[in-house]
Amino acid sequence: MNRYKESLKWKLLTGLTLFCCIVMILTINPVAASQTAAVDDVEGLKEFLNSAITTQLEENNIAGAALSIVKDGEVILSEGYGFADLEKRTSVDPKTTLFRPGSVSKLFTWTAVMQLVE
Repeated sequence: MNRYKESLKWKLLTGLTLFCCIVMILTINPVAASQTAAVDDVEGLKEFLNSAITTQLEENNIAGAALSIVKDGEVILSEGYGFADLEKRTSVDPKTTLFRPGSVSKLFTWTAVMQLVE
């Protein structure tokens, strides 16, 4: 029985690792080479991100996003894009708006159920 628990633990750990890798790969969005120029100042970075994020929100029909960049413990950029609440037309405030990352618990539940089926 102990061997079964260890096997299940390793399968879940492997599945979780694989899931995290897939999520990271899928969230990487290639940007045109012309947009990847090095940005030395915060204003240039802000312009680049405003353009890129606004484009992605429109192309992917996303209601809103919040972005904060921290360097050496100091917030160097904090921006909100789109709406936190579409019905009330509330804008995203990067200091107060929180977004849920999604329902990922379904994946773990489904994996456990399928392992029980095996």
